Amino acid sequence: MPLIRRSLRRVPRAVAAKAGRSFAAAAGAFFLVHPAPVHAATTARMSTRQWTMPLATDTPLDPRSPALVNSLVTTVRNGIASGRSPWIATGRCAYREYRVPASQPVRRVALSEADKAWRAPLQAAFERVPIPVHAIPTRCSDSVLVIKQPSTNRMWELWKARRAADGWHAEWGGATRHLSTNPGWFGPDDWPGATYNWGASASSMTLTGGTVRLSEWRNARIDHAVALSLPQVAAGVWAWPAQRTDGVLTAPSAIPYGARFRLDPALNIAALDVPAATKTLARAVQRYGFIVREQTNWAVGVSSEATPENDPTAYRRVFGGTAGTVMQAFPWNRLKLVRMDLRSSAGPPAR
Repeated sequence: MPLIRRSLRRVPRAVAAKAGRSFAAAAGAFFLVHPAPVHAATTARMSTRQWTMPLATDTPLDPRSPALVNSLVTTVRNGIASGRSPWIATGRCAYREYRVPASQPVRRVALSEADKAWRAPLQAAFERVPIPVHAIPTRCSDSVLVIKQPSTNRMWELWKARRAADGWHAEWGGATRHLSTNPGWFGPDDWPGATYNWGASASSMTLTGGTVRLSEWRNARIDHAVALSLPQVAAGVWAWPAQRTDGVLTAPSAIPYGARFRLDPALNIAALDVPAATKTLARAVQRYGFIVREQTNWAVGVSSEATPENDPTAYRRVFGGTAGTVMQAFPWNRLKLVRMDLRSSAGPPAR
């Protein structure tokens, strides 16, 4: 059974529930940590190509690169020793993007505690959500649901979504009216009243930004940075493009949300004696990097779209075995940390 950990933390402008998550390796499940609204510094949009912009060979490294890479490698090794990571989320906690037409009927999603003023803008965004009749949230504690409507250029992320007799409900999430130009995180430009606290991830980065599609694995080509999840992240500080944090670690070796790791440009990936899928991932991380987007309270991993319901062995065929085999063969010790643009909770609160 997956390990679920719950805790309550008092945060500025809200008292938010934070649900822990875990891995269930046998089922390929990947649990995230709830992105309850926490203090976030105002952050300007800097690039709409953050996830898809290749890194230059001479991209500056962070002074803390050796220390934080060592921290990550140690975490991976500990996960391997315990038999729980690293992993690729493809199972019941991997989400599906529901792409709907303009004619899709809309439904109201009732946001919990919507009477609180700071939640009112998100409730307004959830008043008319084009949820398909067959939509199913992820089958884990987060119950995430992602809806995209290209015809209206909109997207909705629901966290802890559930369908009840009186309709749909959610505890948090995000929405954008500018899907095609959204930079990979939520902010004030996305919807009237939106803040950097929006989103189903604890960093406010969108779930679609760094998720690897099954088609990308099949084509052996991932043309974007890959979202990386860690057991725990740094407290009180995050690196752009992350917009906030719910991290609790205070040690100097703690890795913040938004940290971008890339494989050494000098590494000859073709010469590595690793599975083909590992090489696919390695090429993406060498060119675009890993970006830390979530904490799991449990294990290291990356997210892929959910296994097709009509093809339960799709990933096993693509990986040539298990996701664990692919990830354990990854050259973690050849990672470098790109220079970080750090922000902290000392900044002004999101309005």
